[in-house]
Amino acid sequence: MPSNQRHQLWLWAGIVMTFAMALLWALDESLRYLLAGISVFCFFKYYHEAPRDTVSNDRPSSRPQRDSATVSQPLDKALEEIQRGFSGTTTSQWMRGIFLVFGTVFFFIVIVVVIILFNMDDEYLPDAYYQAEQFNADGNYDSALYYYRIAARDNPYNPDIYMARGSLFLNLGKYDSAVTQFTRAAELNDEDAEAYFNKGYAYYLQGRYREAIREENEAVFRQPDHINARLLIGDSYYSQQQYDSAMVWYRDVYDEGYRNSVLSHIMAYIMDTQGKTDQAIKHYKEVVELDATNVEVMDRLAELLSGDEGNVYRNKAAQFRQQNGSQ
Repeated sequence: MPSNQRHQLWLWAGIVMTFAMALLWALDESLRYLLAGISVFCFFKYYHEAPRDTVSNDRPSSRPQRDSATVSQPLDKALEEIQRGFSGTTTSQWMRGIFLVFGTVFFFIVIVVVIILFNMDDEYLPDAYYQAEQFNADGNYDSALYYYRIAARDNPYNPDIYMARGSLFLNLGKYDSAVTQFTRAAELNDEDAEAYFNKGYAYYLQGRYREAIREENEAVFRQPDHINARLLIGDSYYSQQQYDSAMVWYRDVYDEGYRNSVLSHIMAYIMDTQGKTDQAIKHYKEVVELDATNVEVMDRLAELLSGDEGNVYRNKAAQFRQQNGSQ
């Protein structure tokens, strides 16, 4: 292969390796380092094999000719060699080889260190974070918020800090502040479904159901099997009395095998209001199986079921009230 083509090939190889490293950044750390090293090596080979402006023996040199007295001086000889890049000398080959090896190793180490430091910056949790966690666990919420703020100042790029801070605001009923924290966490880690779920839950608690549905859909998009996000979408539609839309999400979770007395109760109530009595009875019975203390459902089953089957639930409700009243 001609030297000029080989020279350009190293350049394109380095560019391709750099783009591959960028595209596969999150795939595997060892692969990332390997591609970084290959790209650095290719770029050094590109500069190493760069065409030199040398003097040919077959044609006159374009350089101005020095007189013999000037060229014979050691300093002038050295300058002439530097200008010509030590072309065709043993010194040239050794120097360029050493430069290639040590330069490649040096820049590869630099890239690895930068990558490690970049990753540590994201994962690093300041001491203030752990202090905030302890204050939070002890119920000292003002101090916890204070140290969460310090932790965010010390490492403003760690989404875990904003998630913890937002959860505390959520528990304190400061929903707007919670939304701000979860929004920041989502910006730092766009793939984290929990950041969108928590943000949607904060909207839900404020009665902002459309915003809640929007954020929960973002959570489901990132994690399709997120049960709580899907249930919260159903709850948001249910709170707006959009029962058909709510049932789409409830049924989807239910058909996957999720069982909960609250879910069965809501589904039974929707079926009951829509006149789908048989399906309502099925879900009401599930409620009693999952929660034997729900006397309201027992009363409703006693109304919907005739004969002895209805009396069974009527007697269960009466027995529970009697026991509860005697305690």
